[in-house]
Amino acid sequence: MILIKSISNDYSTTHVIKYLAEQGIPFFRVNEEKIVTFSLTTAGVTLELSDGRTLCLQDISAYWYRRGSWRFAPKPKMPQNRTSELLTQHIKQEHESLLAFLQELLRIKGNLSDQESARQANKLKQMQLAKAIGLTTPEYIVTGNKTVLQAFLQTHPQTITKAFDHALPFLAEQVLLPSYTTAVTLENLALLPEEFAPSMFQQMIPKRLEIRSFYLAGKIFSMAIFSQLDPKTAVDFRHYNWRRPNRNVPFKLPHTVERHLHRFMEKMPFSSGSFDLILTPDNEYYFLELNPVGQFGMVSIPCNYYLEKRIANHLIHVH
Repeated sequence: MILIKSISNDYSTTHVIKYLAEQGIPFFRVNEEKIVTFSLTTAGVTLELSDGRTLCLQDISAYWYRRGSWRFAPKPKMPQNRTSELLTQHIKQEHESLLAFLQELLRIKGNLSDQESARQANKLKQMQLAKAIGLTTPEYIVTGNKTVLQAFLQTHPQTITKAFDHALPFLAEQVLLPSYTTAVTLENLALLPEEFAPSMFQQMIPKRLEIRSFYLAGKIFSMAIFSQLDPKTAVDFRHYNWRRPNRNVPFKLPHTVERHLHRFMEKMPFSSGSFDLILTPDNEYYFLELNPVGQFGMVSIPCNYYLEKRIANHLIHVH
């Protein structure tokens, strides 16, 4: 039995499951909105979902954390006072301990990733590791001081800002406002207060093209994205131009760059993820980041890599 943790609208998960079903491999998908009741006895660990399905952990042969969070039984409703705040905090800590225990049990199964490992993929740690193993990285600072940022902008007039942990989309009045990598200039510096929340600012690297490389259990599948040809996608290709999509083609990274990416993944607690890189007009390769739960369908389909089938086969033969 293969356990898959995902979200309901992740079509990449669905495509992987289709391959499992074709081969008659039993699987158990748990989407984020499903509330889980956890039971631990001498007989083992049992998960019961709010839709009535039940799973015994000893029946799991492989685990794939794709996306989403585990949600345990709903918290009791309590009046708003100091005592209820303490109880709420206590219940939260109990749930976190339970989650940590569950993730430890799942980690020993054959897996591609797990929720805790994915959370550890902090961009600041990644930048330090990438530089240490020989990858070229942009110059960057993390600051909440306007004067410090102004000095950085004077050295690097073309600068971008992005989240150094996880991008947070906002839902306002039924309109989704996603977080993109955004250009920062001396002109809009005036809009900032003297002190603000610590933020990451990074030298903008001139692009010949962007590269998305999906790493799966020791193999790298890369795609070139000609995002610089469109002003809408030039800073961040995720700001898609649906009327005039970027051209995407299969790409082969130089052996040296691939070797560095392999070394990078050897230091990571998971065996799959999506790398973002840039190739400059001077043919230099820059490492930007690794997303352990990044989309791979957008690489798989244009390049005919059939990554969904490869993932399914990996989960089947992980032991």
